[in-house]
Order: sequence, then structure tokens, then C-alpha cells
Amino acid sequence: MTDELFNKVVAGGYCIGCGICSAKSNGGIVIEMNDRGMYEARLTQGGVVPNDFALICPFSGGSPDEDKLGDEYFNATGAQRHPEIGYYHNCYAGHVVEDGYREAGSSGGFVSWLLVQLLRRGLIDGVLHVAPQNSEHLFSYAISRTEAEIRSRAKSRYYPVEASEALAMVREMPGRYAMVGVPCFIKAVNLLAKSDPQMKARIIFRIGIICGHLKSSRFADYLAERAGLDPDEMTAIDFRKKLPPRMAADYGAEISTAGKAVGVRMAETYGGNWGYGFFKYEACNFCDDVVGETADVSVGDAWLPGYVQDANGTNVVVTRHPEIVKIVEEARASGRLGFDTIDAATVAQSQLGGLRDRREGLAFRLAQADQQGRWYPKKRVKAAQDLPRKRRRVYELRYLISQRSHMAYAKARAAGSLALFEQEMHPLTDAYDRLYQPDVFVRCRRFAGRAVRKLISLITRSAGT
Repeated sequence: MTDELFNKVVAGGYCIGCGICSAKSNGGIVIEMNDRGMYEARLTQGGVVPNDFALICPFSGGSPDEDKLGDEYFNATGAQRHPEIGYYHNCYAGHVVEDGYREAGSSGGFVSWLLVQLLRRGLIDGVLHVAPQNSEHLFSYAISRTEAEIRSRAKSRYYPVEASEALAMVREMPGRYAMVGVPCFIKAVNLLAKSDPQMKARIIFRIGIICGHLKSSRFADYLAERAGLDPDEMTAIDFRKKLPPRMAADYGAEISTAGKAVGVRMAETYGGNWGYGFFKYEACNFCDDVVGETADVSVGDAWLPGYVQDANGTNVVVTRHPEIVKIVEEARASGRLGFDTIDAATVAQSQLGGLRDRREGLAFRLAQADQQGRWYPKKRVKAAQDLPRKRRRVYELRYLISQRSHMAYAKARAAGSLALFEQEMHPLTDAYDRLYQPDVFVRCRRFAGRAVRKLISLITRSAGT
């Protein structure tokens, strides 16, 4: 039954490539990048799936869900609970004031700042987080043990990674660690700790990154081609290049080769619309945790009125661990953090699109899977498709776009023509975009209103009033 479940997860596309099963398999499972540029688990010849696979895989459907884990970790600390962001002590929107953290970060600089505070206070000896690599794969999990290492590895990476090698280093090197990851990775590490006393004792802080979805490595390749560069010659990529004085959401990407660096503005880049879901992992279509509900603190972008206009970037922060609450409040009092207190509903509002897709959209996808007789892991969201026709079409197209993007890009690369990829994708994305345009009646009414206002203006000017 364990082998059968493992095969269902991998064959169904639900493996997120986190590496947790590999960390428990003693070499029986390896994590490899497939031909679509996504990590997935593979059973080695003679390898054995761990008996507790169902309990440690975040997409097995047999492990405790985020509600149960939240109850276990945070209920006793006096935290409140919100249906969309999970447990919380305090919620904030703001940025780091001191020492250049904000300038070096994707947003407000809080993650790197917090990791340095944990290190300075002697609460941790190292950090597991994603770092640039000079290898075939541009990024991987690494362990930072100094402030300089932590700070040099700031920023979000929209690139596949796996954690099995870093977790192996944690086993070899005693100490206390913080781990940074997207929600499914943080859940996976929490599940691993429940069955592994050594990991429970060593990974003592979990920092969650609010997540829209994971991208395959083809996203980076695609951006390189859009910049006029050869993806095979790419040596580095900065996915979050701030572009002052533009708004925070209007950021760029900078792609480097050995000879030059070229920037692209994401708002002007076909495929830069996160709602399209280009190169999305299939598992992300069946995820119901946006904020990172099992993390000790969750950090993302404050896509909110009053903050998104600031090109320098602003974090939204949800604290759940009492020690982190203490660190934040002390820094606020001393002026080192420019944090405003916000409520849980405002945090949810900052991630409205993602949450709607992981609730309403997920319910629709589950219902579609039921109709197809397709197995999927049990979720907190229940299957349902009683949605307005327009919303159903949004989710149908979004799913088709994410699926088609992998195939279309492979075809385009084989033909050596980026134009072929965009040619294949445009019918779907154009149909998707039309769903977000006002209907004909509304457009006509707006046009008539502008015409009437213009006519009145002309009459009053000619009358000399």
C-alpha cells in the first residue's frame, strides 16, 4: 500500500520535489529534475519507500492537514485563528528600517533581518534557505552560518529546489537551525519532525514564504529568451529587481550570462501575469495553503492600498511563535522595524487572488477530478462546481494554461523558436484576459459617460463659463 501511494503521488504529478521522503529513505528515494524542469521523487532500484511515507509527504493525503498541525503547534500559545491565514498572534505590514535589509530584499527585507536576529541572540546556529549556485541548477538549499552568508542569500527565487541534501547536512552537523520555505516545504519539515526526534530537536524555527505557486526551471529559461539571451548560457537570475519609482508590484527580472546582464520588466513580459500560471507545478493546483499556516512566522508582499505604491517594497507578516513576537515588538519599539499593525482579514486581502484560487478554484478542480475518476490527495476544501459560468471558465482556462505551457515550451525549444511558444499560448491567454474585461454593456455605458462629459465640457467652454 505504501508503494502504491508513492506511485500515485508521483504519477499524478502531486510530488512537489521537497525531498522529505528521500531524507527518510536511506538512499531508497532520490530527487531528480524531470524533463519539464521540475523536481520529483524516484524510487531507486532495490529502494524501499519509508513505511511512514503517508505521514511525511505533504501531498499524500494521509498526513495531518494544516488545521490539525496548527492546533498542535499554536493553539496552546494563546494564538487566535483565522479561516484563511490560520493561527496568528500579531499581523503587520511594514519594512526593516535599519542597515540596508530592505534595499537588498525582494520586498521589505524582513526574512533576512529576522534570521540575523535569531543568530545574534544565539537561538540558532544556522539557516537552511535557498541560495544561488554556480552549477547546472541555478539555486539549491544551502546552510548559512554567518550574518554575511544570510544576507548574501536574500530575495525570493522562483525556481525549483529540493531539501534532501541540506537535511542530510543537518543530520551530520549537530546544532539548532531555522528553515525558510514555501508552505508545502514547511509542512513537510513539520511532518518529518513528528516522526524523527533528531530533526525535531535541530530544526526549531520555520519561516514560511507566502506562495502563489512554484515554477519549473523553464520559467527562468523563458525569461532569458525574452531578454534575448541563450538559456544554456545563463549564469544567474534575479527574479525581483526593484524598479523605483514604479509601484512595488511593477518589478523586473535581471538575467546574467558570463558576458552581460539584461533586465526585463515583468509587467511588459508575456507570461509575467502570475494568474496565467505558466510553468506551474501540478501539485500547486491541488494545494490549499497560501500563507504558510504551519510556519512560526509567515512573510510575503503587502499587496495592499497604501503600501503597494512604495517601490522599495513592504512585507506582510504573520507571527505565531512567542519568541518571534517578542523580537518583532522590541524592534518596533526601538524604531528598527517600520511595522504597522493590521488585522488578519487585511492579511487575507493582501493575498485575495491566491486564496480565492486555493478555495473556490480548488473546489472546482477537485470536482473536475472526481468526474474524470482521477485520484487526488485529500484536502480541507471540498469538491464543488456550483459556480457562476464566468468563474468556472476562469478556472478551466487557468488550469489549461498551466498544463499547456509545459508542452508548448518544450516544443518551442526543440524548434528553436520562442515565437512558437507564444503563438500556441495566446489563444488561451487571450480568452483568459477577456474574462477580466468589462462586459459589452458596461463598456458601452462607460464610453457614453465619457462622451457626455466631454460634450458638457465643450459647451461650457464655448459659453465662457
